[in-house]
Amino acid sequence: MKEGQGDLAFGLIKTQHSVPQDLGGKGIGTNPEELIVSAAASCFLITLAAIFQFKHVSYQRLEVDSTAEFEVTPRGPKMRAIHHQVKVYMDAKGETVEVEKHIKEAEEGCMISAALSGNVLISASGSIIQE
Repeated sequence: MKEGQGDLAFGLIKTQHSVPQDLGGKGIGTNPEELIVSAAASCFLITLAAIFQFKHVSYQRLEVDSTAEFEVTPRGPKMRAIHHQVKVYMDAKGETVEVEKHIKEAEEGCMISAALSGNVLISASGSIIQE
């Protein structure tokens, strides 16, 4: 298994995958853990943008940095948590009062977060940058 690699195709996604190097694998392409974190990050970001649109929150751009925490258990590695750190870039005159509340709503409203609920702790925090 550690020597293997494969191809993944799903919709528009086409990528190679293998066991990560830090787990003794080839480290080619992506791996399932990275796919889960990227799915959670993109879902969170899309959900936040939709909430902002619905609530008429004007922003210039959004950036998210998502990290995962893992633990080695007797049954193998386990993903414990995913944390999203979002930066909301706003106009210098933009209204920032509800932004933290909407970040929490996006954390709870994302369907990937809901799918992982009970198995992986999902959290989000943010900073507002007014330009």
